[in-house]
Amino acid sequence: RTFRSTAKFWRWAIWRFRPQLQSGTVRFVTDSERLADEYEELTGIRFEVLPHPSLVGISVTPGVNTTVAEDDSLPIKIFLPGPARYEKGVVRLLEASKLLATKGVNRRLEFVLQWREPFNLPDGGTIGPDDLSSYESENVRFRVIRNPLSSDEYLNELNHADLIILPYLREVYFARISGV
Repeated sequence: RTFRSTAKFWRWAIWRFRPQLQSGTVRFVTDSERLADEYEELTGIRFEVLPHPSLVGISVTPGVNTTVAEDDSLPIKIFLPGPARYEKGVVRLLEASKLLATKGVNRRLEFVLQWREPFNLPDGGTIGPDDLSSYESENVRFRVIRNPLSSDEYLNELNHADLIILPYLREVYFARISGV
C-alpha cells in the first residue's frame, strides 16, 4: 500500500519506540482509521486515531443563513479551504468552473480560493491567481484571498459558504499523512 517500498525501514524505526510506547511516554497517532489499519499492518503497532481538528470551533452564528439563498440575485458561494496547490486538485476545480461557464448556469457562482502564489504544473507550465479571469464568465466568478486567514476569518468563510469543496487529486495526494 502507501509505504510498501520503505516498509522495512518504517517497521524498524517505529519498533525502536516500543519501550516508550509500553511505558506511555510516547504515543503514535494518526487522523484516520484507514491509516491506522495500514500502520498496524506495516508495524504490528496500533496507532491511536484522533479526530481531525478541522471542525473544532465551528458553530453557526445566529442570524447566518445556513442554506443557499432562494434569491437568485445572490451568488452561490463555493469555498475551497486552504492554499491552492496542484495536488489539492485546484486545476480540476478550474476545469469544472470552465465547463460550468461554457455550458451556462442559470445562477451566479462565486468560487472563493485562498491562493497566494503561482505553482508549477506537471507539464512545466505555471498557473496562479492572476490566471483565474480566463476561467470566468458572466455567472462564474472568483474571489481570491491572497493573505493568510486568522482563525476567525477562516471560520467566517466556512460559515458563509453555501458549498465547501476539498478537491484533492487522489493520484497525487493518497500518500500524504492526512490520508485524504
